Amino acid sequence: MQVLQVGKFNPLYHYGGVETVVKTFSLYHQSRSHKITTLVEDFKSTKVHDAELGEFISFSKLKRTFWLFRNFKTFDLVYLHLPNLFLLIPINILRLFFKRPRVVVIYHSDIYKHGFIGKFYQALTTYLMKSVDHIICSSQELIESSFTLRFFKHKTSVVAFTCFESVKVKREASGYILLLARESHYKGIDFALKSLKKSAMKIKVLGSERRNEENFEFLGKVSDSEKWQLIQECEFVLMSSTSRAESYGLSIVEAFSQGKTVVAPSLGTGMNFLLGENERGVLFEPECEDSLLSAIKKLSTDVSYRGKLQQNAFAFYNSELSREKFEKCLTNILGKILPL
Repeated sequence: MQVLQVGKFNPLYHYGGVETVVKTFSLYHQSRSHKITTLVEDFKSTKVHDAELGEFISFSKLKRTFWLFRNFKTFDLVYLHLPNLFLLIPINILRLFFKRPRVVVIYHSDIYKHGFIGKFYQALTTYLMKSVDHIICSSQELIESSFTLRFFKHKTSVVAFTCFESVKVKREASGYILLLARESHYKGIDFALKSLKKSAMKIKVLGSERRNEENFEFLGKVSDSEKWQLIQECEFVLMSSTSRAESYGLSIVEAFSQGKTVVAPSLGTGMNFLLGENERGVLFEPECEDSLLSAIKKLSTDVSYRGKLQQNAFAFYNSELSREKFEKCLTNILGKILPL
């Protein structure tokens, strides 16, 4: 089977939640001896083959569109990661002429910025989604909170995204909170700084390259092995997101895979699904300093409670978020769309 996956950044060189999902879909097909090609955006035109993840081709936006028009009909299945209006439009044009391949949207989030332009973008995305064969998203909470997905419940399936997991290693906690957040409008780094800079806890921030200040140490980008070690040695993981653009939280899944609990905002998105009713982590009121400080204090001082949440988180990962569960769900969905 010939599979095309269309994303934004190359996950071989960029770290983020969407890029992690791209890698897990690539691994799924590559491990089944399907020919998987991932088309991404870059100023330079490159082609890279990875033994585990398949082929990655990158072009500028315009060249990528031309490549898509030339090669679209040669594939059996196309995954399109949204939001990405610039590629949803040409795929809709191509669907007017070709019934093959099947098109499956991997829906990550609505658009929550750019004011009127963002709302127009979202409305146009909703209209164009009529042409796709199926939609996959990460949680029922995302379906209920999304402006777009509520119109397509009949062809939307939930697959809890998993992480590109490393080998689990048991390490002693080293007395710091780990905040995983790249520089983005919704990650809430400024909110975390304002709320916790006078806290007694040391906070390490992975993904942002700001200057260190107060009790915050900014680590920027690190290797995969360093990332896993930081997760394994932290007391717990913090998510400080301020918007529903944080629709799931792969960092939470990564933390759970290592038996770590999480403090996260209650945004009514996939983060609520992952943490449950404070069963696997502690939820706080979004952008509320007192609520965040209370959650941090609870996990920092009550070791027994933290241990219970860690056990619950690890058990939930193994039962609901493992790669095996992800692949089983994806196989069932694809079996209904096309023969495998």
